[in-house]
Amino acid sequence: MSWQAGREVAGSENATGRAKVNSNPQIACMAAILALALSSAVQAGEEGSAKPVQESTGESRSEGFLQPSAGAPDPGEPPTGPLTATEQRLQGRWHAYGYGAAYKAYTLDFQERRFEAEGEAGDWYKGWIAVREQAVPAELDFVIEACACKYEGMVSQAIYRWDGETLVMAAPAPESDRPAIFDESTGEMMQLRRAEEESSEPSQE
Repeated sequence: MSWQAGREVAGSENATGRAKVNSNPQIACMAAILALALSSAVQAGEEGSAKPVQESTGESRSEGFLQPSAGAPDPGEPPTGPLTATEQRLQGRWHAYGYGAAYKAYTLDFQERRFEAEGEAGDWYKGWIAVREQAVPAELDFVIEACACKYEGMVSQAIYRWDGETLVMAAPAPESDRPAIFDESTGEMMQLRRAEEESSEPSQE
């Protein structure tokens, strides 16, 4: 048999095979389903490649947010709502003394939840306070928004108690851990007395 005759026989066999496939309705149906599935997969792949990747971008942005340092509170925003009993009691001008000392360290003015403090050495602070009366011991945070030093944007985490009309406070340097007890040996203790009660101040040395 020549090459030409063999090609004609092969062609006739292929045509017969295609005719048999086309004549089988089950095989034809499966072929149509496979073709449709393949077309859908290709289309989905094209849309996915054209769509911008938003989720990964969002996650990378959130990881870039400035987080509070470990052990330091997030200042957030000033508290809202009615003043607490302590906040009401703090309104006005106070003089702060080193605990047991005769010298006046600071003058503090409280208006609502805002405070301004001015030291005898010319240093000053401005910001707002957050009070947690139910904590044991009670807590008083000074959030410093502006100052004449390096503490701008930091928080002094103090504890306090009332001794009659005097506010006794242990107030460490900003960003330091909050004291657990009132310890006179740390140098963090202060007494706040109302400015109007000058007659009750210790005598100057």
